[in-house]
Amino acid sequence: MINSSWEGAETDSKNFSITSEMINRWIKCVQDKHPIYTDIQTSLKYGYNDVVAPPTFPMSFWHSFFLPWMKREDTVIHQKQTFIYYSPLTAGMNIKAWITLNEINTIQLSSGLFQRVRQTLSGAENKELVFEAVIITLIPLKHKIPETSRKPKNIENIKTNADFDTSFSLECLQHYAECSGDIQPIHLDERIARQKGFSRQIVHGMLIMGLAARLFHAKMNQGYIMRSFDMQFMSPLLRNENIFFLSKNQSPNSSMLKVQGFNERGTLIFTGTIQ
Repeated sequence: MINSSWEGAETDSKNFSITSEMINRWIKCVQDKHPIYTDIQTSLKYGYNDVVAPPTFPMSFWHSFFLPWMKREDTVIHQKQTFIYYSPLTAGMNIKAWITLNEINTIQLSSGLFQRVRQTLSGAENKELVFEAVIITLIPLKHKIPETSRKPKNIENIKTNADFDTSFSLECLQHYAECSGDIQPIHLDERIARQKGFSRQIVHGMLIMGLAARLFHAKMNQGYIMRSFDMQFMSPLLRNENIFFLSKNQSPNSSMLKVQGFNERGTLIFTGTIQ
């Protein structure tokens, strides 16, 4: 649990020189290999100065920071994540980044009592803001977190309309933990996950979000630049459980996509928008 006196606190800033090697490591981490992330000629063709960082790339900075308000023993559940880009993040940029603890409150949900924490990772170059990554997490205070009881959707319809599907093995979770720094035991240790109310390890929210960015590839191929990406996590996805990714255009002439993910039982895992 975080002491409320920390609200409004900021970390010391850190400097990051973005390289194509850093971007390539993150691409392998989130399994997204669009050419603008890997091939400079493609990036130049689309008007960028160098290869572009995938939308969730700023989270590669997160675990470089010491967060004095966080306790190592706290279990942290991702509730919502938003990325806002004021300009594209590319190799060759020198980013000054910092984390702000924006808000702490206590909320009662059907699954128990939680502390809700909103933090923002900001990145700037030459004092101009490049991105903000807003992360909202839940820390359970009194109860274990049960697996969802949401009414499932028709799985056959989901399979028919899915853009793609996948599952995440323990090896995938271990690889993501290693390259992202998110080594929470609920992602890696089945015994700990069971103690917290899950039947086995749960998949990192940022791994799911990183893969969901593929849904915007068709828009990117049309020349659209991703300006924002938000995702609300509705239910946990378990290790080795299939997830089906779906997207829908908000309107024919809009860059906005509504995105959703469902597990193999038809349970809604996430909902969000990309534009």
